[in-house]
Amino acid sequence: MVKKRKILICIPSFTFGGAEVHSYYTGKALQADSNTEVCFLAFGKIDSFKKKLEEEGFKTLHFSINDFMTLSVIDKLHALIRLFFFLKPYQFQYIFSATEQSNLLMGIVWKLLKVKKYFWQQWGVGNQTNVGFWEKLAVSSKPYYIANSNACRSYIEKRHRIENPREVKIIHNTFNERLLKLFPNLQSTPFNLLMLANFFPEKDHITVLKAFKLFLNKYPNSEANLFFAGSAPGKSLALLQAKSVAFDLGLCNHVIFTGRVEDVSPLLSSSHVGILSTTSEGLSNALLEYMAAGLPIIATDIPQNREALGEMNTEGLFTIGDDQQCFLLMEKLYLDKELRGSIGKRNYDFVQKTFSFEIYKKQILDLINS
Repeated sequence: MVKKRKILICIPSFTFGGAEVHSYYTGKALQADSNTEVCFLAFGKIDSFKKKLEEEGFKTLHFSINDFMTLSVIDKLHALIRLFFFLKPYQFQYIFSATEQSNLLMGIVWKLLKVKKYFWQQWGVGNQTNVGFWEKLAVSSKPYYIANSNACRSYIEKRHRIENPREVKIIHNTFNERLLKLFPNLQSTPFNLLMLANFFPEKDHITVLKAFKLFLNKYPNSEANLFFAGSAPGKSLALLQAKSVAFDLGLCNHVIFTGRVEDVSPLLSSSHVGILSTTSEGLSNALLEYMAAGLPIIATDIPQNREALGEMNTEGLFTIGDDQQCFLLMEKLYLDKELRGSIGKRNYDFVQKTFSFEIYKKQILDLINS
């Protein structure tokens, strides 16, 4: 009997966040190889995502670390020693991780665990601080690098002084292909705008609210609605601010804060436009989901969004923080139903061709088979 390859995927928490969902697709890709056994390790909150993983045949582990970088030096060392002895009995051969804390921890311990390959996945460009001692220690182990966009690759190459660009492999995100069967009715009423984004400052919900206010001022009889679907970490200042601005602008009857949504299909199928007003990204899962559902998109003009949408879709981009430009794009799509349909169809075709799960699966399996 062939012994299965044991693979560990490290995630921030057992919740339905962007990093967790993207890691789930990594797990599904690896699970397609019958010779693999995939386990997820989370460091933070335990929620219903853990149950979903277990129902789909994944093993799960939990190792509690609140915020490694805020610990004292002694506590950091204790945490690393505990993590080593916690993982050692499992004899994992491959490790995937993403986000700052997971990358840091795994980068430090993977060689001590005698892992064959460890993949540092760079899915964002947010950390602009200097590279400190612990990150230098993690980088010294020479991990294998994966980035989900050109911007993330450039960021990690510069941050870790990687001179050979071949050392960082780009593997774009994928999406739930079940969304391809939604076919929303873009001609129906009322006019619904949807933004799938958790409430972090870089998601910039405020600009969208201001643009939507301009829209309702001009089209008070449109019966338009704006849905914000996403959760927030703890008592999120970004969420409180968004609700406060919505109230101050008199939008409470037209803006719906749904909270966390595990199945976004009903929202996508009842929406006319997908919005992403982000100031920073890796490669947005939300944009892929909008395209898979056949929606036209309004998004900020940043390199990561251009990469996700393709150069054929730049007419839907607006300058970061420019609520007037965002409003004009809302207005354009509101007034032209045929345009909504043609852009939605173009997005639908593009996402299937460029970001399919089959493409993603092959790229992930190639990593452990090479």
